[in-house]
Amino acid sequence: MRRNLLLTFALAASSVAFAQTNLALTGKATATSGNDNAGLAIDNNEGTRWEAPAGDFAESEDVSWSLDLGSVQTFNTIQIKWEGAYSKSFVISVSENGQDYTDVVTKTDEMLTDLLQNYSFDEVSARYIKFRNVARATQWGVSFWEFRVFNMDAATLTSIELTSQATVAKVGTGVMLTATGKDQLGGAMYAGEMTFGVTPAEMGSVADGVYTPAKAGEATIVAKSGDITSNEVKITAYAGDKIDIFTNLTAMVTPLGEGTKTESMVGAFDENMKVLEKELDVTVVNRESELKISGADPENVELARRAIQSLSSLAARGESIGTQTVQYVLGLVRDGRENQVTEIGKDVVCITSKGKPIKAK
Repeated sequence: MRRNLLLTFALAASSVAFAQTNLALTGKATATSGNDNAGLAIDNNEGTRWEAPAGDFAESEDVSWSLDLGSVQTFNTIQIKWEGAYSKSFVISVSENGQDYTDVVTKTDEMLTDLLQNYSFDEVSARYIKFRNVARATQWGVSFWEFRVFNMDAATLTSIELTSQATVAKVGTGVMLTATGKDQLGGAMYAGEMTFGVTPAEMGSVADGVYTPAKAGEATIVAKSGDITSNEVKITAYAGDKIDIFTNLTAMVTPLGEGTKTESMVGAFDENMKVLEKELDVTVVNRESELKISGADPENVELARRAIQSLSSLAARGESIGTQTVQYVLGLVRDGRENQVTEIGKDVVCITSKGKPIKAK
């Protein structure tokens, strides 16, 4: 039986391009379990996958997935983009004739936090590759989205991934930045000496990997190493006290200065309100003991009121409110199903980034 994976992320069906040639794309895949979908691991589509279901492991962990490259190829790296149901112990072996195999990758009791893994070894020439599961990491089966084969050149810095500890901070309060160098296959590597750029420059500065805002407003930050520039990270700073609309409904909003870009001081700095404002094109303002919701479409204003009422009831009983919960509740309200809001927190183990609840099976 297929199952919902208990992870919080969204998957998009898309092809991926690499600086290196993926030798697996022209091959043919087979498997001792889930053979009908074995080829989905070499279709260059991260929205499809090979899966050996849990039921096939009732008597033995010995499930294998095999790849015929079509001819003898030279390679030294295998990349697997695992699904959450991954193998913690496994062996990958290669062969020229399909009979005599040599192990090139052996992993034992490896627990993963990053499901994109590169496995490198001394260069080999082979036509056949066999992945053999030894032990699963979860109660589910074994599955991966893509199985890629490369003759990898020396690792070269090709991109920098920049993330921030927070996207909203008070003026003068530091926010930790993490800049990770990536090689040709997206694997982490040392990026050398890093510098950081802040735009506008007067919004703040970065020292020792920490951004400290100097004034209220939004700043765009990038990391650089040589001629490689990272993705942009945006951080909004506020100069007054940030209110929590769900636990402090009577708080007076403290004016935050000229740095704000919206008339709603709640919406500018409360992620939950920002979701409602964006989705419904409304403005939510808190003044003393009242919430004021305004917008061009009266129907959307009413939807916002009902969504806030439902979210407040969740917060009152101690549930954690995040942007994904807001999206889910808004969907229920739009469908006239507010009564189902009470189900959140009971058997829902997570909510995906698109606001879809995942229940335990």
